[in-house]
Amino acid sequence: MHPVYTDEGSFLKSVLSISPQSIGSATATGAGVAQISGPGYYYNSAQLVIFAGAITGTPGTISIASQLQDSPDGSTLWANFGAAMPLLAGAAAAANTSVAQNVQTRGCRGFLRLVAVVTLVTYTAVLVGGIIILGGASEDPAI
Repeated sequence: MHPVYTDEGSFLKSVLSISPQSIGSATATGAGVAQISGPGYYYNSAQLVIFAGAITGTPGTISIASQLQDSPDGSTLWANFGAAMPLLAGAAAAANTSVAQNVQTRGCRGFLRLVAVVTLVTYTAVLVGGIIILGGASEDPAI
């Protein structure tokens, strides 16, 4: 079939890893876990997106350092996978901004999640969230 007629959306899977939450200087660990393989399919790549929403408190500085982690079973033995995401800091960390990074999932132990470390100076809280968009499925994930 000609690529123009292919439903590319059927080969993508979006997982809300870090539910939008207002946090202070703390770590937001993704509860949403993306399974990259299953019966008849394997996702070869992913796009990671971390976003910052409303910021409260006295203006100061903000930094959001994010990392993708993998696990063999989706609940234990989490470890950093690949390079850290670009830092969301300074002017780039203003309210309603995001940072994205593409990764290859080859070598992943089966499950992925995002972790974001938020550091605030004088601000009291920021809305943070993270999404993993899986792509490059070897077969239709609906199978």
